[in-house]
Amino acid sequence: LVEAADGQRAVARIYRYGIRPRNEALQRMSAAAPRHVVQLLEQGQEVNGQCYELLEYLPEGSLQQRLARGNLTTEQARALVEEFNAALTFLHQRDILHGDIRPDNVLIRQWQPLQIALTDFGMSTATAATLRFTTADHAAQYRTPETAAGVIGAAADYWALGMILLEALTGKHPFAGWSGMVILYQLMARAVPVAGVEEPWLTLCRGLLLRDPKQRWGSVEVKRWGGGDTRLGVRVEVIVREEVTFRPRPFYRLGGVECQTASALAAQMAQQ
Repeated sequence: LVEAADGQRAVARIYRYGIRPRNEALQRMSAAAPRHVVQLLEQGQEVNGQCYELLEYLPEGSLQQRLARGNLTTEQARALVEEFNAALTFLHQRDILHGDIRPDNVLIRQWQPLQIALTDFGMSTATAATLRFTTADHAAQYRTPETAAGVIGAAADYWALGMILLEALTGKHPFAGWSGMVILYQLMARAVPVAGVEEPWLTLCRGLLLRDPKQRWGSVEVKRWGGGDTRLGVRVEVIVREEVTFRPRPFYRLGGVECQTASALAAQMAQQ
């Protein structure tokens, strides 16, 4: 956090030696969506060759800081959904994807009325998007099932909204404490657990967290939900039994015990 002579504050991002950031996408996004995107104020290179950026400073902090204090009220959650949908609709109409939405990349411009500003874009545009899959635990908590297959699209941003909403309503992420690889296996094998969420939020979470990106809810469905449209329905996803999705052939033997299922193998590994 830096302060100019006139008292204006900004966030200085200093890059390691030899790294030259690609600022074209951020410049275009700042110009296209000044309210929905953290603004790039200045960029340059020091005499020693080190690159830097000056970014808009938002003193309210990030959504992650707010969620760390507990779940949101229903009024706050509804405002968050409306503001998120407005921001994503605006960006997607201009062929801009985020690709890495999670609470620490959502900054609060103001609370009343709620305005958010997205930062740290993982993908610049839909046409230039490339696979950037990571198994880092925190990042994996908001990644889509299709990311592992290299499928990147606007539906991924709405999946992230669904995961954030689920965390905001319950006060805890459903995959908290899990490793990236375990999360990936969970997403490939079964639907996201939404226990503890009541209507009308349950329908919204299920719609946003459909594993098939073609069936997943987007801007239109979220807007209809916000308007109280009772005709909206969500396709019920089949939750595959673990014994079917994980059946080792031949079985694994660990510590003298034959493990025929994932649960048995996990329990034996824990004891070892």
